[in-house]
Amino acid sequence: MATYQTIAFKDLIKGAYFDAQRLKIYTDAAYTLPVDLTGCVISCRLRQTEKSSPKEIWTTENGTITITGADDNFVNLLGRNINADAGQYYMDLDILFPSGINRTWLRIMWKIVAPY
Repeated sequence: MATYQTIAFKDLIKGAYFDAQRLKIYTDAAYTLPVDLTGCVISCRLRQTEKSSPKEIWTTENGTITITGADDNFVNLLGRNINADAGQYYMDLDILFPSGINRTWLRIMWKIVAPY
């Protein structure tokens, strides 16, 4: 059973520039206890289905995700042009903790629309 939160990004026109997003990750439902992301590897993969190949990939390893904040608790998805085909997508934000635990923390729903 999934234990992650689901959010939605604003629809984006295919080929348009995706503005950078800053997300704060919390351990509790009241959003009062931020997760310490020090030493974590974070990735997001834009897919149409769970088994499809990613159309876009953001990771801390390739520099398209950064971790900032006084407590290292902000996840920054850097901006870029999105050239995925029109359709409904999702991105799972996965966190690999220094302890070796890998967890999907957030599911982001996203719709890419055809150009006008």
